[in-house]
Amino acid sequence: MNDDPKTSMRYLLSYIMEPEVSINFTLLGTSSKRAIQKCRFYGCVRNLAKLYDMATQSYFHDMRDKVQKRHRRKKEHVESSVFKDITNSQELFESP
Repeated sequence: MNDDPKTSMRYLLSYIMEPEVSINFTLLGTSSKRAIQKCRFYGCVRNLAKLYDMATQSYFHDMRDKVQKRHRRKKEHVESSVFKDITNSQELFESP
């Protein structure tokens, strides 16, 4: 995540959690503020975000491969049908 306050982990935690729970994780209410990166929950969320990114990336790569394969098959089918048409027309001209 970047430094944008709307996409920062602290903002997301405070948005999706109850204020009391997010304060416990970020320790915003204490005088000795601890970095959220040292909290265990932050590591879990970060790992889940990585897994989600990997899953969506692999999904879109798979879909791209399927679409490319589909187009390749269509192209091969069209080429083979054109070749069949050409050979059939040649046979018609060659027959007496």
